[in-house]
Amino acid sequence: MRCFGQFEVWCDGKPVTFQRNKTKELFAYMIDRRGALCSTRQLISMLWPQAPGDTSHASQLRVFVADLQATLTKLGFGAVLVRGRGLLGVEASLLDCDYYQYLAGSPEGQRLFRGEYMSQYSFGETTLAGLTFQMN
Repeated sequence: MRCFGQFEVWCDGKPVTFQRNKTKELFAYMIDRRGALCSTRQLISMLWPQAPGDTSHASQLRVFVADLQATLTKLGFGAVLVRGRGLLGVEASLLDCDYYQYLAGSPEGQRLFRGEYMSQYSFGETTLAGLTFQMN
C-alpha cells in the first residue's frame, strides 16, 4: 500500500484496480484506521459525508464490502479484511504499507513521507496533520 501522496495498492509490482471507486476509498479508510474496527454507521458517514446518519446507504456499503473482499481474495489476501457483527477493519500486520513503516520508525518509511498523505480523500487530512506535527 502506498499512502504517501495518493493512495494506491500494488500486488506483485502491478497496481490493483478496484471495480468501484468507493471500494478503494473504503479500503483506504480501513488502512488509515490501522486495524481499528469501524461500525457500519461510521463507514456510511465517511463514504457519504453529505448524508451523515443516513442508513439508506447500508445496502450500498454491503456491496462495497463484498467487492473489497472479492478483490482481496482474488489477490490471495482475503484474510486482510476483518469482519465482526456490524464492524469492519483490516489486519494491519498482514499489510506492507509506507504509512505503517513510518509509524514504526523505519528509515524507509521516514524517507518516503514528503508531506502528502492519501491526498484524494478528505479523511486523510486529519492523519496528515498528525504526521506533519510529528515531523516538527
